[in-house]
Amino acid sequence: MVLASAYAARLILETHAEEAASNLAPKGREFIMVCDTYAKSYTHEEVSRTQATRPGPLYALDVAAGETTTINLPFFGHIVNQHPLHTSHVLTFEKWGHHGAVIDITSKKIVAMMEPYKGHEFFGHLLFNTDGTHFVDSEFSANQAIGKLAVRDSSTMQIVDTYSSYGARPHGSFSSDNGKTIMVANGGHGEGTSNISWIDFASGKLLHQLDMKAGNYIDYQHVDMSHDGWFCIVGKSTRQTVELIKFISPDGRVYSPDIPENLKKIMHDETLSIAMLGKSGLVAVTIPKSDVIVIIDYKTQKLVEAITLDYPRGALPSLDPRDGDGAVLATLGKARELISIKVDADHKKPVTHLVKNHFGGIGSHMTRMYI
Repeated sequence: MVLASAYAARLILETHAEEAASNLAPKGREFIMVCDTYAKSYTHEEVSRTQATRPGPLYALDVAAGETTTINLPFFGHIVNQHPLHTSHVLTFEKWGHHGAVIDITSKKIVAMMEPYKGHEFFGHLLFNTDGTHFVDSEFSANQAIGKLAVRDSSTMQIVDTYSSYGARPHGSFSSDNGKTIMVANGGHGEGTSNISWIDFASGKLLHQLDMKAGNYIDYQHVDMSHDGWFCIVGKSTRQTVELIKFISPDGRVYSPDIPENLKKIMHDETLSIAMLGKSGLVAVTIPKSDVIVIIDYKTQKLVEAITLDYPRGALPSLDPRDGDGAVLATLGKARELISIKVDADHKKPVTHLVKNHFGGIGSHMTRMYI
């Protein structure tokens, strides 16, 4: 293990009370959203060179009704984000592309389109500031080693500022203090090693940086945080390696999971979606090309389950009280199904059941929101 800064832990402890209070606010109707594409195949180079679109649906599942609304988009969105001030509006961007949109879920219409900063491409993720008036989206340029975060006015969607992501190929972002600080995963990908950078939203100044010390063959791309302040960071690699998953404890220590040899042999390419499973102490991570979801105890870094599934993609914690905290929702890319996987406290054999047909596809991430 490597000792990292306790900077993140300090932010977490300072904001637990604020987050707990916000969770008491009334919520609307629960929806689960994910994007898909009708394109059978494409390469990132083709999309970048031709600025081609890959049309596809945005699926919005009304959980209580069990009904799915389908909204066709002219591009393949990476993740869906809810507008904090206009909750019926959602935003999504391409990864490796030039298209972004604001969609009104109630009218099922696109209300605004967005383009990246000049010479750049969208890289899939965004993060709102504390009052929801602005957000940053991650952007990439093939001609520049350092990525950009474009700051946009959330009422006009226009770029009002840009600043460095302090690394190459910025992708996933997270905030543990309600948008005051951006925690961005810079993939690197041969243009510098991966790092996690903490950036002040208001000024764009670098506050702290954690070098993932992975060489140039692992791109760390996504990050999430548990209820008790543990971070899970996942990446992509051309090699078979358990270094694809990392944990940072509340005191700033970095750990790798303890993975059995038989599983190590099949772990490759990309660890994609992260789901912190309530207060169970477990985290689920999808590994699509390995056809597996791993369930890990993040405090001990011990593997709890490795569940074989056909091309799992998105993941979210289940909120069904019958499932308890140790349950995860997952989308299957080839079958286009949403399933629930329950892991009980005694770690008996997981129980899997179908939640919804014709949902998910090859969409990378699911999002839960209330409208």
